[in-house]
Amino acid sequence: MKYALGCFKDKEDKRDFIFKPTMAVKFPTNFKLESTNVKNQGEINSCVAHSISTIKEIQEFYETGKNLSFSVGWIYGYRVGNQYRGQGMYPREALNNLIKYGDVLQTDFPENMEYADIQNLINKRKVKCLSNGKNYRCQAYARVKSANDVKACLYTNHSPVMVVCDIFDSFYNTGKNGIVPLKRGNECGSHAMTIVGWRKINSAEYWIVQNSWGTEWADKGYCYINIGANIITDLYTV
Repeated sequence: MKYALGCFKDKEDKRDFIFKPTMAVKFPTNFKLESTNVKNQGEINSCVAHSISTIKEIQEFYETGKNLSFSVGWIYGYRVGNQYRGQGMYPREALNNLIKYGDVLQTDFPENMEYADIQNLINKRKVKCLSNGKNYRCQAYARVKSANDVKACLYTNHSPVMVVCDIFDSFYNTGKNGIVPLKRGNECGSHAMTIVGWRKINSAEYWIVQNSWGTEWADKGYCYINIGANIITDLYTV
């Protein structure tokens, strides 16, 4: 099966709010947030939107106790102003839209289609989705700089973290144990996924990462990326 990517790396922005925990915490050896269903973007370049909808679902569970399914297609398809209008997304643009316009439930916008193909549906449902999205806006997003700060997002705030990675040929060879091999081969692009916890494997620390390539990939849709891996380029919390 062909797996799509679809994330563009953002440039450094001096205006970014940088997440800093308010207190020191002793973290457990292993931790994982309550999970949501693993999604499958297929050959659509909507990994950023998949990560954001996953983050929304997990946060909603911890804040309200409700298991809601949020739309990927609305996040991927609705873009404003001078935002990029093509296949794939810039994380900051998608996160800014989440703050301003929110997301809608999967029942309001269930389609996952390439950007050019989804615009007719966006235009038809725009008024309703903008109205409903107000109920699911987020207050802010921030970049995360250190492993301990990522852990604080997960453990203290119950907030998953979007991780942007450089993807090489070797990433596609991640086996059923889920451990992402060292980068080898050609660089294929950037990909957004969702960190939902961490664990020790053979005395090394790994992020537990929920991908959007379906449950047949790696460890039932999850992979494990060494916390110090140099494929990680950006981290965002909502």
